[in-house]
Amino acid sequence: MKRFLYELTESWKIAVAQMLSNKTRSTLTALGVIIGIVAVTLMGTAIGGNLGRARNAPRAHLRRLSLEPAR
Repeated sequence: MKRFLYELTESWKIAVAQMLSNKTRSTLTALGVIIGIVAVTLMGTAIGGNLGRARNAPRAHLRRLSLEPAR
């Protein structure tokens, strides 16, 4: 357990040092992750909303259906 905590602490120190030395890369990476999460969330929401409308669409369309004789 002691070794695990030591390894975790050392890994954390290395990660922080790398992020501070490569600020632009770290910022762009974080921005990419945030944009990716937002894009996936929005796509899931859009698909979910469209599926809900698609399920109700046939019934709504049939209510407004009117037939006229051909001319």
